[in-house]
Amino acid sequence: MACGFSFGSDIATFNEAMPRLCKSFQQVKQFLDLQTYFLFAKKQDTSMVQGLKKVVKAVLEKELCKAEQTSNWENRPLRLSQQHYAALDAYSLVVMTKILLPLMSFEEYEIAHEKDKKERKEKKEQKKQASDRVGKHDAES
Repeated sequence: MACGFSFGSDIATFNEAMPRLCKSFQQVKQFLDLQTYFLFAKKQDTSMVQGLKKVVKAVLEKELCKAEQTSNWENRPLRLSQQHYAALDAYSLVVMTKILLPLMSFEEYEIAHEKDKKERKEKKEQKKQASDRVGKHDAES
């Protein structure tokens, strides 16, 4: 099993920069996005998305320093503080997975995730239809 946190935006970035790498992501059979998994396991509204810092605080009861997040990652070699940040960021996912996994099986997560995606898509379509009706009404007036 592979895990990440809010990985969808990362995949889009990787796809632009390294399309071959994205093909290898498709080989992963079980991918756990801890951002949504946390919300499902804790039975929270998935529209209340939380960042890694808040989830670490909730699950591990620790503060996660994100100061290096916006530093320049293209400069090489990476500073020791950047290396520490990256390692801690990744390690926190491993520790949280071990804590959260017993709360909800991966299969339950997949079912909840698919249901949530379907509900979000339906809500988006309903909003679009309502907007289209308003636009049509305005045009007729």
